Amino acid sequence: MPKVICKNLVCDNEYYVKPALFGKGQKQFCSRECKNRVREEELKSRWNTICLRRGCGNKYYASPAKKKKGLGKYCSHECYGLDKRGKSLSDEHKEKIGIATKKMWEDGVFDAPHIREAYAKQGRATKGSKWTDKQKQELSEKRKGKFPRQLHTPEAYAKAAESRRGKVQSAESNKKRSDALKGRKFSVEHRANLAASHKNRKASSYFPKGEKNPNWKGGISNENYPGAFNKTIKDKIRDRDANSCVVCKYEQHGKAGVVHHLNANKNDNVESNLIFLCRRCHAKVHSTKGTKDLIILAFRSMLKY
Repeated sequence: MPKVICKNLVCDNEYYVKPALFGKGQKQFCSRECKNRVREEELKSRWNTICLRRGCGNKYYASPAKKKKGLGKYCSHECYGLDKRGKSLSDEHKEKIGIATKKMWEDGVFDAPHIREAYAKQGRATKGSKWTDKQKQELSEKRKGKFPRQLHTPEAYAKAAESRRGKVQSAESNKKRSDALKGRKFSVEHRANLAASHKNRKASSYFPKGEKNPNWKGGISNENYPGAFNKTIKDKIRDRDANSCVVCKYEQHGKAGVVHHLNANKNDNVESNLIFLCRRCHAKVHSTKGTKDLIILAFRSMLKY
């Protein structure tokens, strides 16, 4: 049998190997220890990629396939995020991210339980965090001169409206929102900016008319009241309710206040269908956006429509 030299350069031992095994590439090492030592050195030589983030300097293994695609430049996601923080993305990059995100939403990737849990965890982690002055300034510059409806595309507004359609805020949710905003005061500069942005702006830009209005109920407000309602029925209901709003109990003087139809039918003028409200409560009752007033929310449960 021929003598061969161990493939481990540190060893240089000579040993006998059968020609058949040597021809198949086997028995290239004199012992298992030499074989393991050479494999460890090969693995160590692969960990030669240095992290691209300045100040890291970690060495890690990146496969040749990743390097060919321009990937594997950072040793971890944390280093990637720290290196990209504060750097603006190109328009082409933003467009690619938008297309990929849209496709993920269509494929239902974000509906997975672990994704929902990750979003919830992120929300809990960032709860209570405040924006820096630089972030506030950038957002202000971005929105300057734009109406609220111009900040997003019409498709985005339509999608948001469809997702909120039919949903009613609970009394608990309204109370939390009210408590969070209670006592909040705007600075003089902020008030001046609000006044300047609202100046010469038409009310139709806030509340569209007709079917586009959020309080639209099929045009029932355009119906005329019967003649007897304005002459006798309104005064009768005022006297029955002692000229006081049935919700806030505030007494109305003169001809202030409104006689309200519970079932929104102007032709149904039965006394059980009519109540007396002040103008403030009447406006809240007819609003479909909800209100922070818990009394109004409780009163709405009495309505017949």
